[in-house]
Amino acid sequence: IMGGGFGLMAGADFRVVTDTSVMAMPEITIGLYPDVGGSWILNRLPAKIGLFMALTGCRLNPADAMYLGLANRFIDHAFRKKVLESLQAADWSEDHYQVASDVVQYYADNSAGWLPYSKIREHRDLIARMMGKSNLSAIIADLKALETEDSWLEQARNIALTGSALSAVIAYEQLKRSRYDSLKEVFQSELVLSINCVLKGDLQEGVRALLVDKDNQPQWTYSVIEEVTQEKVADMFAPPWGESANPLSNL
Repeated sequence: IMGGGFGLMAGADFRVVTDTSVMAMPEITIGLYPDVGGSWILNRLPAKIGLFMALTGCRLNPADAMYLGLANRFIDHAFRKKVLESLQAADWSEDHYQVASDVVQYYADNSAGWLPYSKIREHRDLIARMMGKSNLSAIIADLKALETEDSWLEQARNIALTGSALSAVIAYEQLKRSRYDSLKEVFQSELVLSINCVLKGDLQEGVRALLVDKDNQPQWTYSVIEEVTQEKVADMFAPPWGESANPLSNL
């Protein structure tokens, strides 16, 4: 469940993970930012873990997802075929929600309960301390100074330091601006950012390096976040349609 998959999953009644599930918001690696409602979802996670996810693209396991409330059911992957068969065989003439709930809950109740260790839970205090700094420069400085033998933390730190500096600034600013926004307002602001990331951000270069040429050598517009000017930030948040109404104004 990567990037936009978070937005789709967040709207589901039954958010199921298995022992093989992996979740992440890795947009910083392609010059984007956590979209598809990511601004709304991440702002509602505890201890500024949402900001950490946006800046580091860290990978969550099923235990992390359950701990953060991003998933609400755990089912052993071995039951996957049986879950689908049970849904197909169910009597859908009754209340659809209850039918789905009964099937999902049955297999959740009968799962072995094996979950990997939650890295988010283990490092919650450290994450809160680093992400709680008063500005993005201080946060990045803490990530640079982080000394750890934990491979999960190390990978998260390295992604933050090699990803798009412009994306880091945009993600930080967007989460700050949208902290108290409604879901409608979040979608409206994300539409602005998404278009601008395509037209004048790092998205084209990020997609080229990671998905097209696959050389994993993106040439980002800015080497470090300090190079990103306030004028550039304002430009990225400026509606590309000028004074006209936001296309999502009637949501």
